[in-house]
Amino acid sequence: GGKDNVCTTFHCMGIRLVFDQPLILHPYYGQLFGFRNGFDLITVQVPQPVTLSYIDPNDPHILQLNVTATATPTKLRYAWHDYPEMPLANVHGQPVPPFNLTVPWP
Repeated sequence: GGKDNVCTTFHCMGIRLVFDQPLILHPYYGQLFGFRNGFDLITVQVPQPVTLSYIDPNDPHILQLNVTATATPTKLRYAWHDYPEMPLANVHGQPVPPFNLTVPWP
């Protein structure tokens, strides 16, 4: 408790990203499930890990992410580290390049 507690509010979010090409997950992704997947949600305090939930089976252009953050998000990053995990690829096996997106927040 106390007024210095920075973890008093949680934001539970589902984030859908739409890509211009159909996506696949590299075969090694199943071995990493629950670990680093290349995504970070940046808040004013610290990066928050993001769960890569699924690629929509009805529309493989859509990727579903889920996260519980402790502060208002500002950026969503993919593969933004030295030697990043990059499980996303297009249907030809080419990796999705790193990106850094501004998160719209009400």
